[in-house]
Amino acid sequence: MFNMIITGKCSKNCSFCFTEEEARKEKKYDDMSLDYIKEIVEKYEYKKRGHVLKLLGGEPTEHPQFLDIIEYAAKEQIPVYLISNFLFGTKIQEGILKHIDTFTSFLVNGAELAEKNRLKNFAKNFNKIAYQFARSKQGGKQKFTLAQTIPDTHYDVINFTEYLKSLKRELDFSNLGNIRIGLGLSGTYLLHNKKLGDKVAEILRFNRENRLGTQFDCQFPPCIFTDEHFKEFETPSFSLWNNVTANPDAKTFPGGICHMPAFDLMPDETLLYCYQTQSAISPKLPDLEKSVDPETLKDSFIGKLGAGLDHVVSQRLRASYLEEREKRPTLDECKSCHLYPQYCGSLCLGCYL
Repeated sequence: MFNMIITGKCSKNCSFCFTEEEARKEKKYDDMSLDYIKEIVEKYEYKKRGHVLKLLGGEPTEHPQFLDIIEYAAKEQIPVYLISNFLFGTKIQEGILKHIDTFTSFLVNGAELAEKNRLKNFAKNFNKIAYQFARSKQGGKQKFTLAQTIPDTHYDVINFTEYLKSLKRELDFSNLGNIRIGLGLSGTYLLHNKKLGDKVAEILRFNRENRLGTQFDCQFPPCIFTDEHFKEFETPSFSLWNNVTANPDAKTFPGGICHMPAFDLMPDETLLYCYQTQSAISPKLPDLEKSVDPETLKDSFIGKLGAGLDHVVSQRLRASYLEEREKRPTLDECKSCHLYPQYCGSLCLGCYL
């Protein structure tokens, strides 16, 4: 279901943050109210349909009612997936531990922790919560993931192997399941960027040596990898192609590196396919809802199969994405690539904007 962007506040200020600096400084996005969160949970039948309450920001723990949101989810037995920088204080940590059985997954931003003495506080939260989560009802180490983002600038001078080793000295990796690799922002700088592929390979080797799973964020065109990379990392249980939609159909899935992710619901009720596409697609959720007649949906074929309002909203937003993507011609650099179109459908919409 939705990625609930419950606040625009975040005090970490990562160099690669996809939220524009102006939006952070001007506090473009306020806090999503608890009443509105409850409204979404009820309207979209989270409990009935088994939806997970995905809490993002900004930094969600900086929401003034964060603990109230967790209390509500625990009371209603709605599982929570938290994406956080884990730089919060003792009160937030204790609130999370109190309801640790409510959480189904954690994605923890582990980048740029060497700055401003962040690692000490991060490690305190990471080690306590990861330990308890590994032993919780819905948890387990495979659902606890550390995110490592490769920025779009100065990445070539960062030694990711040494950085991850420095984290391992402070963090109890025995309760960590995966490292998720992301790329800072999007754009054509990705294409055939073998230096970038080398940096991804550094993290892949570290994961392999430490028996950690690897997850890819979006924006990984296969052309960043060399033949040597594929030979080194391709195994029956892991593939560099996991982030690519094989044989993409240009009319239904343009941009083979787009996962068609969950939608971001902003505090102002704007619905985004992903943050980078907001200049092209940013409808208001109430407007999409008004276009759906509940009775017609109930009597429709998909309605009889059990589909609800969530299905229709997602399909309409997806259609808008595809329409906008088709307006962008495939880059000549992609057309001449041996991977196109059989293995990659060129860049996603976000990379064009």
